[in-house]
Order: sequence, then C-alpha cells, then structure tokens
Amino acid sequence: MKDIIESIVDGIERRDHKKALVAPGNEDAVFDEMEAAGYVFAFARAADEFGLRAVYFVPGDPAPGFRM
Repeated sequence: MKDIIESIVDGIERRDHKKALVAPGNEDAVFDEMEAAGYVFAFARAADEFGLRAVYFVPGDPAPGFRM
C-alpha cells in the first residue's frame, strides 16, 4: 500500500501541483483558497501525530460537490 501512495504523490509532484498542510478545522479555508487559484483536490496523506494532513491539489475543474 505504501508503494501505491508514494507512486501517487510522486506523480502529482512531477506536475504543476500544490501541497498544503491542513490543520483540523481549517479544511474549508484551504480548499476554498486552492479552488479560487484553479486547483482541485488530488490526494491527502493520513494525519500525523499533531493532526496535520498533507493535502495535494492539481490544476483543473472540480467535480460537482466534491470535498475531502
């Protein structure tokens, strides 16, 4: 499973992407900011011991109503 996750992240990072560290309760603000900049959610890592998640975004149009 870890190889699959690393492969996904590597593919995102080779292209125009954005990565954000998202704290619990701050998800909407990050998603709104990325959406306004023309990016859509691509992948999120599991939260670390502090509750922070690495969330990756790629350029594109969002699927209707999709949120993490």
